[in-house]
Amino acid sequence: MIRIIIVSIFFLTFISCKMTNDRQKLKTNIQSDTTLILKKTANQGNVWGIDLKIIGDFNDTITLIHTNGDNVAYSHKLIGGIDTTYHTDWYSDSCLIRFENIKEPIKDLQIDYEFFD
Repeated sequence: MIRIIIVSIFFLTFISCKMTNDRQKLKTNIQSDTTLILKKTANQGNVWGIDLKIIGDFNDTITLIHTNGDNVAYSHKLIGGIDTTYHTDWYSDSCLIRFENIKEPIKDLQIDYEFFD
């Protein structure tokens, strides 16, 4: 019985570490229209989804576009401060994030992201 408990704890620990291991964080300041490239971690397999959380304060109405550079692009209008999560199907190893219509610098913009495999 003790062996089963120990193996179960080991298995759960291994699974939970794998689930949180792929989340990445990017902090940046943006002065003008900018494109950022987000990439999956080296140990990930085929990507089927992406989770983007964007946190920042600004005064403008800006456009956020996330695209794979080929045939998929999602566009969002952001007004003022944001604390938003985008969760969508995604089938590319990278994601280009484009911020457009930047009139005033955005300080301490944070992007938390995870590619799902």
